Amino acid sequence: MSVIDDLKRLERAGSESSTATQKLIDAAKRVLFLIMDTVGVPYLGPTISLPMGYDLSTTDDEEDDEYGGVGIHAIMIKEGVLVYHAGDPLQMGRVAALRIAKDVADGLLGKIAVWLDDQAKADLKTAAELEAALPETSIA
Repeated sequence: MSVIDDLKRLERAGSESSTATQKLIDAAKRVLFLIMDTVGVPYLGPTISLPMGYDLSTTDDEEDDEYGGVGIHAIMIKEGVLVYHAGDPLQMGRVAALRIAKDVADGLLGKIAVWLDDQAKADLKTAAELEAALPETSIA
């Protein structure tokens, strides 16, 4: 092969790699958005600790920061490493997307579903205990 052929091949491979990486990142972001929509993003409240080391919270960027955003942004952290920041113009890289894909393959979504079921059961139990402790009133 000639140098020109190698350059053309390199350019084609780079283009295909960029396209594949973008598809991976888009899919990982869709998964995170599904998780955030299902669990609910805490509005400047306490961090929600999810299965497999994920934490979901918000940040209030009062001034332009390293992520390029001012305002309230959802963030997702995995074992202390930022995997998504809604105020970040780049938002997510290949390494974070691969990590999310691996965790999904290892059962992340099912574990979050079980976690949500457990939360609902605990909430219903606590509500019943509160209702039982209250005297009968006409307040609904």
